[in-house]
Parts: sequence; structure tokens; C-alpha cells
Amino acid sequence: MLTQPAGGDNGRGAAYGRTVGHELPPGDAVVVEWASTGPGGSGSAADLLVRADGTAEAGPRLAGGRTARAHLGRGAVAGLVDEILDRHGFFGIDAGEIERALAASRPRHDGGEGLRVPLGPPYLDAGESRIAVRADGRRHEVRVQGLFAAAREHPEIPALTALREVERLLLRCADRVAAGDPR
Repeated sequence: MLTQPAGGDNGRGAAYGRTVGHELPPGDAVVVEWASTGPGGSGSAADLLVRADGTAEAGPRLAGGRTARAHLGRGAVAGLVDEILDRHGFFGIDAGEIERALAASRPRHDGGEGLRVPLGPPYLDAGESRIAVRADGRRHEVRVQGLFAAAREHPEIPALTALREVERLLLRCADRVAAGDPR
């Protein structure tokens, strides 16, 4: 369990000063799934699957061409879900809101001569990140194209920054699973 420090709100609805915990589904149900597809949707295996029973799989992209498995433990899974939901407010992240914010940040064509190619999304050569979390009787999935570059270029979009932090957290977890070190 993650205990948040006393003294306020994280801006995503989680009250500080309490121990947070979320109800996970029973058995070996997938509670966290992260996948990154390449340009044009290439790549189909999940980069990380975390199950309620404490098992995890890192996909071939991150595990040297094979699927690596490790036992994290149910407590570690609960802690991971707590961090995703409470620290980063995952259930409140709306892909449509992110897309609207990114679209509003793109330069507009003023009708003059020449073709303006805007910086930022859509990143034609970038893959799509898909993150899904299941807890508390809910399942929420967010997909964003070019998440790494978009978050770097637009730190002013809180939902985008939070989603990138969730992806970084999942990358660290997948790296540990792939290395056989589930700590």
C-alpha cells in the first residue's frame, strides 16, 4: 500500500494523509496492460501484463524477443495499481481531452503561400501507447499516439504528463520482469 503524505490533494482527487487501496479483480485477471505499437499499428504483443494474482509478463519487445514471466506478488501489484490510480489519476485521464489540447496547441495555417508543417502530434512515424487498468469494478483504457514526444513537447498538458509518468512506471516494471528481478 502507498501512504500519501499529509497536506493536500494531488490535483486528481486523491486525498492525502490516508492509506489508499483499490479492489482488484479475483484470480489471474489482467489488472494492468501496456502495449506500444509501431507506426501503422505494427507489433501486437503487450509490452507488460500484470495480473491480480501477482504474476507479470514482459513482452518480446522488451524481453529480448521472448516473453518473460515473473511473480511480483499480490501486494506489489496492489501497490502498482495504487500508484497508477492515486498518484497519477489514471481513471481521470481522457484521451479525447488530450487530443483536443494537442490540437489547440498546433499552429494554424494563415492562408499564405507555402505549406506549414506543424510541430507535434500527429507524429506520423510514432507508435501508439495503449494503457489499460482494471480495479474497483472498472476498466479504463487510454490510447495516445507519440506519447513520449507529445509529453516532452507539451508539459503544460497535465493529463499527458500523468499518462507519460504511468508509462515510465510500467516500463520500469517491465524491465524488472524481463531481467528476472521482480522487486
